[in-house]
Amino acid sequence: LQERHRQRARSRGRRQEDVEAPQELPRSDEPSDNPLADLYELASRYPATSAIVYFQLDRYNLDYNARRTLQNFATRVTDYEEYPETNVYYIVGSADDSTGTARHNWGLSIHRTESVFNQLTKVQHVPARQLEKVHLGGVHLYSPKQLNRVCIVVLKDERSTPIIKKWGKDVRKD
Repeated sequence: LQERHRQRARSRGRRQEDVEAPQELPRSDEPSDNPLADLYELASRYPATSAIVYFQLDRYNLDYNARRTLQNFATRVTDYEEYPETNVYYIVGSADDSTGTARHNWGLSIHRTESVFNQLTKVQHVPARQLEKVHLGGVHLYSPKQLNRVCIVVLKDERSTPIIKKWGKDVRKD
């Protein structure tokens, strides 16, 4: 199935980019000056309660890998014997600010967050009350640039909330 998906993408003239999270991440309980680094760290430390979804340049549609990642995440977090139904998760969307205007990138981060939210609620049936949307807009925090074109889903807790609060002046929640 994956091979057929890749062939279809190639036949449409699109390229599949396999982007991996950065290898070296800071290990600290204090928020750094890089919210994506902090969120990547949480996602790598606690993969059972997080998900990372990458996007193509100037796109907010979910590809096969993104849908699969969100399906796996939803399967884990809706196992209420393992994870309480009262858990809430941040969906944090961003865009690469090296292209487009600030307004365009802000809108793109909103669309990416909405795409992830809709996939989780409408397709995977995660209750909307368990999800909180946060938008970073255009960022230039990582190289390669693809790492900035991301939505990171993390558990809302004592580790993630300080990160969101620190960036409150630059972040809007729906």
